[in-house]
Amino acid sequence: MLQAGWLLLGAMTIGGALGARRSLRSYRLALGAMSALYLGLGAAANAAFLLVGSTYAHFAEASRFGFVRDTWESLVVPHERLFITALVLFEAAVGVLLLVGGRARQVALVLIAAFNVAVLAFSWWYAPWSVPMVVAVVLLLRAGRTWSAGVSPAPSSSRSAGPAATAPG
Repeated sequence: MLQAGWLLLGAMTIGGALGARRSLRSYRLALGAMSALYLGLGAAANAAFLLVGSTYAHFAEASRFGFVRDTWESLVVPHERLFITALVLFEAAVGVLLLVGGRARQVALVLIAAFNVAVLAFSWWYAPWSVPMVVAVVLLLRAGRTWSAGVSPAPSSSRSAGPAATAPG
């Protein structure tokens, strides 16, 4: 069930990000889906796992980097509650900051991109998720510049000579 939610919200994020520069609706869809990913399926799910006693002890075993496996085992596992609580707080913070807008949204998007790049150190199996998410973040950062200006992008063809619509801030 959790994986289905990730796939659905991930597809909504990526799909919305692909059209975000041309459509304010797509931009908002992508931001809302990404926020739901981090608030609901990230922060809330990891908090629930923490509360029921799930362990993250084996999370780094697939890493091809010995220092990642060793650091996880020697630092994170003995203090798992602390580190997973920090993860929950991070996920909740970026989920909220995505909704706040402005500079806070930009910071959240950069942090999400960095997080998705960092998770690749744990396994290349995360690449099919992380790479499209980083692309979505870049597209959303780019679209954010367009929509923060308060106007829609210029028409893509000379046949669309209608006036540019303004976007609410």
